[in-house]
Amino acid sequence: MLECYVKWASCWICYDQKFIEIMYRNGKTEGVAQQLEAILNSVIAVFFIIAILIYMIQYICDYFNSRTFKKKTATPRYPHWLSGNLCTLQLHEPVYPIPEFCVFTKDYIMKTWNNKGKVQEKDKKIVTKLRNVLGKLFNLTVDSDLFPDSTCIISIPKSNFRNGSMPELFIPIHGGPPDDSHYEFQMIGDDRIQITYYVVDGVSYVAGICIYVENPYQERVHYNGTMILKLILDTPEYWSKWDLQEEKVDIVREKGLQRYFVATRNRYGEEKSWKFNEEEKVFESCGRCHNSDWELIEEGDPRILAMTFSVKMCKSQKEMVMIAEKYGRKCHVIWNKRVNKMELFDCTTCEQLQEAPPPSYKLAVCTASSRGPLKVLCAVH
Repeated sequence: MLECYVKWASCWICYDQKFIEIMYRNGKTEGVAQQLEAILNSVIAVFFIIAILIYMIQYICDYFNSRTFKKKTATPRYPHWLSGNLCTLQLHEPVYPIPEFCVFTKDYIMKTWNNKGKVQEKDKKIVTKLRNVLGKLFNLTVDSDLFPDSTCIISIPKSNFRNGSMPELFIPIHGGPPDDSHYEFQMIGDDRIQITYYVVDGVSYVAGICIYVENPYQERVHYNGTMILKLILDTPEYWSKWDLQEEKVDIVREKGLQRYFVATRNRYGEEKSWKFNEEEKVFESCGRCHNSDWELIEEGDPRILAMTFSVKMCKSQKEMVMIAEKYGRKCHVIWNKRVNKMELFDCTTCEQLQEAPPPSYKLAVCTASSRGPLKVLCAVH
């Protein structure tokens, strides 16, 4: 819009110059021509000020409109420019796909403008902005392969959801109660962003959002990047409480190798294996645990139990012994070579405290000579 005002003002300037030339040709005095020129320049200046004010007011209105939430509906809505063209959408399949979001594309008409006699394509500012927003959201570099210029819909599922059969539909990964759950939809602003809610037991969870782009030349003010980030990152997460399984942790060994791992299964039946990083002192995920690659280590395996043993001097036997803890009690550990099995024996001496507890201290103030009170630190057992 501001470009139209500038072009209109340029026409006025050209008309002003031609009018002054005609005045000189017709023999008009120089003073009258200067007065007319000053009047026309004043009109142009006032016009520029009015145009800038109109542009600023419209920008502010568009900004607040982009943050306005409309009423929730039971079915998804679409922008007017997309309502009759749903069949023309194409799911974009990038070379290196990622599960975080998906985009749909459609053809668009190129828009150009005259830059000092050179015809140039208009800036695709909204494409750059949305790529930056997605990059911040998923901590990755979003290029034209993931987000082409012809993108018209961006479908972004929230955590624990995945894309469904349509851009506005997001399916809970771990399922939900089929009889007590439904979807709701809510548009933001002038139908450019739509929120999908997954309602369970009367509680609404953000399942994902859809961003609609008519063409790559849209103004950036219509898309509030901060709101997009908050809807995905700062809203409550949905965790399914339906059809849960028993959690399980096992110690396994890779077949044919002496490498041990921890195999876990969460309440949703997802299995993973973990290995311990001794340098970082943390467990690192090794991916999904395949039963064909591992063998279960029994709880009584000495190689596993030995990791918890400690060496200690036993006062009753007067020698160094291996100590294990069983049911909260300290026991001696002896390897029985005859049966190839560890045996545990209770020891009352090792169970007792080896050292007396440290004394606690109390500050006492005694009266002394004229030099002042004398502070004494007394040990109290």
